[in-house]
Amino acid sequence: EEMVKMVLSRPYHQEDQFTTSILRHWAAKHDDLLGEHIKALLIKNNNMPRKRQR
Repeated sequence: EEMVKMVLSRPYHQEDQFTTSILRHWAAKHDDLLGEHIKALLIKNNNMPRKRQR
């Protein structure tokens, strides 16, 4: 899960295809596990307390 988080957190660069390449590879080999990791990250992110805006 931590590895997926690190890959998804990489800064965007037009020429950098690492993120899409590794996600495609993981999806081809371990689609159910990748889905669970992404789901867990989304749930964690959604449950984080948000700062109040003034």
